Amino acid sequence: MNSKLLKEKMVLRDMTTVAISKYIGINRSSWFRKITGKTEFTRREISLIASALSLDEDELIEIFFAKDVSFT
Repeated sequence: MNSKLLKEKMVLRDMTTVAISKYIGINRSSWFRKITGKTEFTRREISLIASALSLDEDELIEIFFAKDVSFT
């Protein structure tokens, strides 16, 4: 997961951690476990994040399916 890119997209869309975690239905501690790679986002959560941030397919793949990336 490319958390650095996800955070950049959040900044561009003026979306806070609190707002995005509420939008996808998880609490802040769950968000931080997921963003740091301790747990994984579900398909539903990824879909909701993509919708909230207006991510296209390439961005979605680059953020959530990047190999050997660990930007925490």
